[in-house]
Amino acid sequence: MKVLILSANTGGGHNSVAMALKGRFEEIGDECVIEDCLSFVSPFVSKLVSSGHSALYKYLKPINSLGWKICIDNRDSVNEHNPMYKLMILGCNKLAIYLLQNQFDVVVCTHIFAGWLISETVKRNNISVRTGIVETDYMPSLGCEYMDVDYHFVPTAEIAEACVALEIPEEKVIVSGIPVKKEIYERISKEEAKQRLNILKDRKHVIVMLGSMGGGPMTGITHYLIKTFGNQVYITVICGSNKQVYMELKLAYGKMNNVRITRFIKEISVWMDSADILVSKPGGISTTEAATKGLPMVLINCIGGCENGNRDYFVSKGGALNAEGPKEVAEACRKLLDDDSLREEMKTALQGIAEQNDTGIIVRTFHDQEF
Repeated sequence: MKVLILSANTGGGHNSVAMALKGRFEEIGDECVIEDCLSFVSPFVSKLVSSGHSALYKYLKPINSLGWKICIDNRDSVNEHNPMYKLMILGCNKLAIYLLQNQFDVVVCTHIFAGWLISETVKRNNISVRTGIVETDYMPSLGCEYMDVDYHFVPTAEIAEACVALEIPEEKVIVSGIPVKKEIYERISKEEAKQRLNILKDRKHVIVMLGSMGGGPMTGITHYLIKTFGNQVYITVICGSNKQVYMELKLAYGKMNNVRITRFIKEISVWMDSADILVSKPGGISTTEAATKGLPMVLINCIGGCENGNRDYFVSKGGALNAEGPKEVAEACRKLLDDDSLREEMKTALQGIAEQNDTGIIVRTFHDQEF
């Protein structure tokens, strides 16, 4: 079977889901390709939207949060008449040609933009291909009701109910969880992970990771964590593509033996196995990875919007604590590190959430078979 996964270069999460899906399809012998849906409009649009999204996320949080709030409060306006929908369908002809030339059997989307694009492309060109979208947050995507795909794969039964309430046909909505990389399912003991990473076995470990673009108040969070714990807790700060924050933190704290400042980490699975707490923005992928690891979270609002839904879900389920600012993050970490039983309760809650995750459901749905 030939599979096209349409992602979008708006942060790392959607591409991470695409890569996880690709790996699962290829495990059973399917041919699978990932493409940026924005590139079918034009490479310039792809670059513009990607860079614009990064700028909003890193530097213009109030504007970004306000924009999301307006859209959520006026959900009906995010329809086939909105500017982004109209922009995306400019790529219909190019995508249609690509589909026909490559004879794909299945198209799976990991972003709402891709969902709009494939819906219009199939409708306008009468192309025979099976389609689906994977929801990457713990709330229905804005505008998901304004596309026509065969399947909506959602993370939880609650989100399935919310999609049906939006008049998406119930038979199209399938609970699959959110796909994460295969390595996240590979687990070693905390003791072994700490030994591999040269962390003292009796030292607690906090990871700060605010998305692939390193947004949010990372400097403030790091400052208050060090102020609160001194050299008694090992602190790893992952800055992602935010080179400026990386340089600032490296200059300020790079010589401390218990603080590691880095941009990217290859063996993130091992680092998460070694950790006691993950400080994170409530992205759909990072929270799902933490749930898979049973890693208690302290969540801080960085961009609002759909991530508020993720935060509310994990806090309500008992897998995370909410913090409104850097000082509150440090206080929440102190509370968790001082209470072993609370962390165990949170771990159990997260494992219950992770049990719903099965990327194989998505693959089996398109194959109509068990394996």
